[in-house]
Amino acid sequence: MRAVVAPGVVMAERRSPFQALAVVSYRWFALAQVLGNGAMWMHRTAHVWLVVQISGGDGVAVGVVTGLQYISMILLGLSGGALGDRFDKRRIMLMTQSVVVLASVVLAVLIAGDAVTLPIAYLFAVLLGVPGALDAPVRLAYPRQLVPYRFLAAAVGLNGAVFQLARVAGPALAGGVIAFSGTAAVFAVVALFGLVSCLALVRVRPLPGGEKAEAEEPAGGRRGLADLRAPAYLVPLLGGLMLGIGMTHLQLAIPLLVDSTEKDAAGSFGALTAMIGAGGIVGAGLAASLRSEPTNRILLAWSAVFAAVTVLVSTLPSGLILAAGLFVAGATMQVFGTSAISALQLRSPANVQGRMMALYVIAFFVWVPVGAPIFGWFANLVGARQALGVSGLVCLAVVGLLALSFLTGRAVTREQHRE
Repeated sequence: MRAVVAPGVVMAERRSPFQALAVVSYRWFALAQVLGNGAMWMHRTAHVWLVVQISGGDGVAVGVVTGLQYISMILLGLSGGALGDRFDKRRIMLMTQSVVVLASVVLAVLIAGDAVTLPIAYLFAVLLGVPGALDAPVRLAYPRQLVPYRFLAAAVGLNGAVFQLARVAGPALAGGVIAFSGTAAVFAVVALFGLVSCLALVRVRPLPGGEKAEAEEPAGGRRGLADLRAPAYLVPLLGGLMLGIGMTHLQLAIPLLVDSTEKDAAGSFGALTAMIGAGGIVGAGLAASLRSEPTNRILLAWSAVFAAVTVLVSTLPSGLILAAGLFVAGATMQVFGTSAISALQLRSPANVQGRMMALYVIAFFVWVPVGAPIFGWFANLVGARQALGVSGLVCLAVVGLLALSFLTGRAVTREQHRE
């Protein structure tokens, strides 16, 4: 069953969230997604901890390396989406994963040999950021070429859940490996995950041209990116922006809340990041259970809940209570992120999927290159908890204004319709 919800945009009814796994190529792609995205977030987390160790926990240095990790996402993200719309997505992913494997092996050797300085850490942050910038929108858009249209809603939802789950599970796994084996071991695991991801991608085959999901859509759905100002697209994109700001600051605050000079500092860091990952797993299950396409009201509500939770986390004392707060933050972040990606893919035409996902990725990360160093400086000035609390309040206020604007606009539209 299909229902038109916006001019030229066709929706698909969501059934079982796992029915897309009946397609063999999608199963191989899902495996590649789990490993590739998990590896990406592992190396980003380990990179931050590496800089914490080198700099003695300096907030500005942590902010700078985080910004460098994402600068390529802002500069190259839309190009990655455009490449995905024009060229073979599988080959693009194979090339980007190969670069991650090579760079991770080199960095692991340098760390093991105690040869990494702050400039080298910064350099590799940029080098490892480029593959992610080109890779992320392509991965998010690829399911459309792997499953028939009747499975598209399930494939999009599951793919979005994997992408978002890696955002929380990858850092958690990295924290655990750091605690038990050290930072160099994380990059070795990243290289291994990237290699297996490449092997899985080799087994993926898109559907024949006449059976692609986009070929089954009505021609009226192909309107490009001209409707970006419509609430159908604007709400998920702006919500993704607020989510990205809040999650970036939350994950920056965690290593700054840990005393890097303590004997068990790595263990504490790993445990706290693991709690966000555990919450993300629960959130993934909740997001998968939502069988209907999320409305804008639901998206705004989840975005507001996440912002409120980050404010709450900033007030919690260290220990189990803080860990519980991070668990809830991971769960709410996961539900919104998965729902927003699913909404954007189901609302947008097939010929701009790569660019639409690139816009979401850019919205999610656009604050990081400039905002991460600012947050680090502000955390040095007033404290990590206070900086996180202010960030959460600002995000909550913006979401409130967005909700007010959206609801007011709908009320005006209804009044005009009556006239």
